[in-house]
Amino acid sequence: MSEYDLLRSSVRVDNLRPEVMQYENNLQTTLNNLKILLSIPFDSRVDVEGALTFSPVEETILQEATSAVLETNPSLAAMRDQAELNDAIISVERSGYLPTLSAFGTYQYTAQKNRLAVSWPDFINASTVGLSSP
Repeated sequence: MSEYDLLRSSVRVDNLRPEVMQYENNLQTTLNNLKILLSIPFDSRVDVEGALTFSPVEETILQEATSAVLETNPSLAAMRDQAELNDAIISVERSGYLPTLSAFGTYQYTAQKNRLAVSWPDFINASTVGLSSP
């Protein structure tokens, strides 16, 4: 084996060490979680034996579970509400590009006299009606 091959292999091993350490830490965390779940002391050794088997589930159960999740999942409900809010915001933004027309109107009585003895015939009525467009 050449020195180059030895160096290349050494670098490859060093590059794999962090991954191996991460997998070992994940294994230990998983075993600790299993011990907590089963109320086993942490200093006990756990050896897992056997294999996982697949048991098919009836299609109706899967459909009922799917519909239940779609109806009761708070994250999905929040997304639906956010979509409705976004539609409302789009509608408001679109309305900003439409022309606006405003109507106004006033009706008033006015009296003016040098003395405080104001009577009904002294009043003058006036009205104003109009349209405006900004």
